[in-house]
Amino acid sequence: QQPSTTWKPIEKHESRAENSRQRSSTAWRSNGKQES
Repeated sequence: QQPSTTWKPIEKHESRAENSRQRSSTAWRSNGKQES
């Protein structure tokens, strides 16, 4: 098992950026689906 302190900070940082991007993607995707 690897120490969580090694990947936790990186994962958290990347997770934030990914979350923001995924949220945007999901937002317009849902919008397009509903509008279609």
